[in-house]
Amino acid sequence: MRDAKFSILLLCLVTALAAIGCSDSSSSPTSPDGGPLVFSGTVEHQGDSIHDLDMIDDGLLTVTLTQVRVLLFDTTQGGSPANLVLGFGLGQRRQDGECLLTTNLLLQRNEVRVYRLSKDLYCLSIFDAGALPEDALISYTLLATITN
Repeated sequence: MRDAKFSILLLCLVTALAAIGCSDSSSSPTSPDGGPLVFSGTVEHQGDSIHDLDMIDDGLLTVTLTQVRVLLFDTTQGGSPANLVLGFGLGQRRQDGECLLTTNLLLQRNEVRVYRLSKDLYCLSIFDAGALPEDALISYTLLATITN
């Protein structure tokens, strides 16, 4: 009986965390003092997490994946949670609201990428680049700094 309750609790937790990983983030964090913008979320197997970014002027966008944390990872399916690599994409929203990536690449923890962008609305995507096993759930933090 106790094992059945534990299994149900575990199933509910995994379902709730997976639902979080499937949701897009449509907020655009602001930093009035010119400090870094902080984007965070979760990514599941074959999933993504999308954030909006408003470039109010032409400038340089510097992004750094500062934190990658394993929330759920089944090592019996192969692979290892050590040195996880996630996908990073940059693009713009289509009229239907979908984020159309114009560039995407692999991004490791503490890796820095710099882009020159024009004044416009952009979307950033952190996604499973094919390295996460089924039922995996990863949290991340991405720092973005905008300079002229």
